[in-house]
Amino acid sequence: MSYSFAQQLENELERQLEQSHAEGDGEDPFPWPQWPTGRTFNPPPLQTIPTGSFKTSPPCEAALADFSKLTLAVGDLKNLLRQTPPNVRLISNRADIVTALARQVVARLQDLFYKKQACTQQDLAAFASTVNTMRGPGTDTDVGSWPRATSAGALGPRKQARESLRHLLNWLRRAAREFPRI
Repeated sequence: MSYSFAQQLENELERQLEQSHAEGDGEDPFPWPQWPTGRTFNPPPLQTIPTGSFKTSPPCEAALADFSKLTLAVGDLKNLLRQTPPNVRLISNRADIVTALARQVVARLQDLFYKKQACTQQDLAAFASTVNTMRGPGTDTDVGSWPRATSAGALGPRKQARESLRHLLNWLRRAAREFPRI
């Protein structure tokens, strides 16, 4: 077997270390660092770091109930808008329901109903976020995530529903901003 020079040197050093350790000359080839004898080891006392109180609360039931009603009404309206030929009377009815629900939520915001029901600022911010998603991007006449109005008669109620959701969204955002922090 041919060893390289580096391997031969490594083997020789290992043998010398083993011999010196076996002879018991008392020296450790790699001594542990020692703490200076003139210095005392005095770590600082243990400290507790205050973290505050963590309160977890379930989402506000009143906001969830209103959101579920609004979601059902908007979903029904979107399904009616997808139908061909469109039933303009039903579409107008569902748009009126969405508008009435949005007005009801705005009235509750004005009366501080959600605050009385122990809703937090985070609950209102989450409600606003979901209404924003439900409304979709764009102006009230844009298609956005809503189905196109297939007739001129369905365009008005579609626009009315999106405007009422935009109005509700503005109120929810304002309420979440001005809500007293609990």
